[in-house]
Amino acid sequence: MDDVDERDARAGSFSRYNYQNDTPQGSRDVDVVANLISDYEYATDMGDREKLDLLRKVEAALKKNPENCTKAPKFISQLLTHPNVSIRKSAFNCALTILSNPKNPKTIILNAYRLAFCCSNKQVAQHALCLLPEFVTVCPEESANLIKFGTVALRKLPAPSTDTEQMTVSFRERRVPRLHNGQEAINHFEKYRRIRTTDMKVQQCQTISFNCDGTRLICGANDRKVSVANVDGGRLKFSWIGSSHQSSVEQVACSMVSPHMFASASSDKSVCVWDIRQSKPSHRISNKSGNVYIAWSPCDNYFVFGDKDSFINVVDSRNYQVVNNYDIKQFSHECVFHPKSNHLLVASSYGKVEIFNFSSGSLDHVSTIQAHSPQVDCLAIAVTRDGQKLAVGASDASCSLWNLDELICERVIPRHDYNIRSVSFSCNGQILASGSEDHSIDLVYVPDGSRCHEIKNTGETFSVTWHPSQLLLAYASADAHNKRDSSCVKTFGHST
Repeated sequence: MDDVDERDARAGSFSRYNYQNDTPQGSRDVDVVANLISDYEYATDMGDREKLDLLRKVEAALKKNPENCTKAPKFISQLLTHPNVSIRKSAFNCALTILSNPKNPKTIILNAYRLAFCCSNKQVAQHALCLLPEFVTVCPEESANLIKFGTVALRKLPAPSTDTEQMTVSFRERRVPRLHNGQEAINHFEKYRRIRTTDMKVQQCQTISFNCDGTRLICGANDRKVSVANVDGGRLKFSWIGSSHQSSVEQVACSMVSPHMFASASSDKSVCVWDIRQSKPSHRISNKSGNVYIAWSPCDNYFVFGDKDSFINVVDSRNYQVVNNYDIKQFSHECVFHPKSNHLLVASSYGKVEIFNFSSGSLDHVSTIQAHSPQVDCLAIAVTRDGQKLAVGASDASCSLWNLDELICERVIPRHDYNIRSVSFSCNGQILASGSEDHSIDLVYVPDGSRCHEIKNTGETFSVTWHPSQLLLAYASADAHNKRDSSCVKTFGHST
């Protein structure tokens, strides 16, 4: 990791830091890529997590210098048909980066891409078809052949046999629109404003999260249970309930790499790690006090959880042991990892957001943002996928939007009347959802702070979260008139 001077550390500059598992710094990018790929070639038992970590390093190195990639085409071509969605997605990104440079060899990758069209795994073939416009753009001279192969592959894909299957395919194929102004955002949600309700079979859902590929939604409830629903064509279908905690589940967090893994933090002084394919936890971590929040790191090797004694605890997800803890010396409500750097941001009391450098499980305090006035608490926090924007919801009913490159507050959104309990950015970073105790969810067009839609509830909102690849918002709220509705999760963003 590069040394960072004291001024940069104090300023909390995010653009200067690379996450611990990103590409090693240095001028010899070709050596970096070659060495990384050599590690893969000589490894005999590399799991999906290690492959994805390696791919991300290669992807970062190729973006810095796409010309020096003698070993990359062969390596990338082997992973274009990988069954793991995250690995395949990263491999396709690397392939497009290589093809975008006219000096690079294209034959190996294009041949592998054509084979992906004919893959027996229909999800792989569908994935390849969805990326056809991007491949045609970077290889215009091959457009005729690519379109020909794509057309043949499309005909061979089985036609959906039911309305539900048809809906699932169309949902996955739906491209997230680029909203150029606030009016376009208003028009979009006017068209996609329908709300669906799913009974999660629990009492009072209070925390929800999509898994990394958006195929599952996890719910933690006040009745000590976790509940899982399948995401089928944008609709939720209840799957199973797990009961292992002795008190309410305060927050759930999903792995950033594995679509099957998630963790739940409870006020019963325990954290449970779950595999979606089983209804019982695979690991349990005990603590000295009740837990408040939990977050999984982007590299997937660690997750952290905060407790009521103001400690932030770091767990190595490879052996599920607590490897470090840090006394923040004030009550904190939520945390989030910066997706592009080695930082942890913690929403705490006195209007502050604490910034920590996170490296190999260790926490070092870097800086403090006075996000709101000292008389209020920061209750909710979120960062866009590109790491450019930060949203902080507070007990003064306002939400502040920050530019993280410059650490400047761009605007404060004061439209709520009571505490903001949860904030979440959409997958494209253009829409911010803030859920409040004032029985409403405000949808904000991030570039100008204008309201593009408001969702009215009959009770307070506990949790909001956007789907990782679609403009579909899930939320959990209380219902003043129907207690049964408190067991439900609602999704907003369906066509009318």
